[in-house]
Amino acid sequence: MSDIGLKGDEDFLLVHSVEDSAEYGNEITRFSISGEKVYHCLQDPKLTFSFDADCLAFEGLANCHPGRTVTAASINNLIPNAFGWDGPNRIYVYRRPRRRRSAAALATIQFEIEVHNAVFQHNYDNGLNPLPYLDPGPILINSTEGFQPVASVFDATIFWRRRGTVDLTGYYDPANLMGLETREYCQSWPVANTKPANYAAFIASVDTQGNETGSTIVEVFDVTTGTHMLEDTAQGNQLQTILGNAQNPIDTQVFPNPACRWIAVWLPEGGTEHIKGEYFGSEADLAAFLDVYNDGVVDNGVQALVALYDMKKSMWAYGP
Repeated sequence: MSDIGLKGDEDFLLVHSVEDSAEYGNEITRFSISGEKVYHCLQDPKLTFSFDADCLAFEGLANCHPGRTVTAASINNLIPNAFGWDGPNRIYVYRRPRRRRSAAALATIQFEIEVHNAVFQHNYDNGLNPLPYLDPGPILINSTEGFQPVASVFDATIFWRRRGTVDLTGYYDPANLMGLETREYCQSWPVANTKPANYAAFIASVDTQGNETGSTIVEVFDVTTGTHMLEDTAQGNQLQTILGNAQNPIDTQVFPNPACRWIAVWLPEGGTEHIKGEYFGSEADLAAFLDVYNDGVVDNGVQALVALYDMKKSMWAYGP
């Protein structure tokens, strides 16, 4: 290890020491209403090599524009898999050079080489480069690391979006008050339950409303692996963004806003035309709904409930 330092074109540096350190680039925490931490994520890991050297001449890395990339082969005696950073998608970036000149002595320089996850690269425009004779190479845009795998988020291991479309056009509706209603709800697999081994097992467990017209699971995201079991190819995936918010999304409506839990079809006493009603409550079932909106009965003498659709469960709670 006596020759630790830099290889290649760095004939202008006399390296005294190199220190390698590891850190993360971003930290995300989420808390429940009661203040309990429900999610903790460390993202964008970063490895840093800190060099201390003498400048034999102000050329090469001794006078390099920050942002230039180097390769792992440029560093002598790079520790294999330093802090777990071996891999094909790493980018080494020259950062934070600091020079000091003292009387009757060689100038000294300290700089860092940071190792990040690589993404699509872009070259500097030479017109923006203060040292145009140097090719700064690709620069780091950001990390490819996104939502990180965790044991659970909001006490669930799998989240999915169910799109429910209820067709009300079959009712006597001369005023055209009915039609199609579409809602999307975020549902979840409780962490206390054994997680399905694969997508087929998941569907077999949760798609019990497959015979309901218009009930479709459009996106499934497994937070324990950080991957999708099913992607929404038509409208794009939304769960990763939703799960990054502080609010627990379980059993809440994703689309549209504001939320609508129940769609009811009423027949007024003595009337012939059905009337649609949308309700924003969180009642658990048909009985609870009737208690709030119709005196606890299907027909209270003023209006009779003909049908009730539960948008959260994408199924009929009553009728038609």
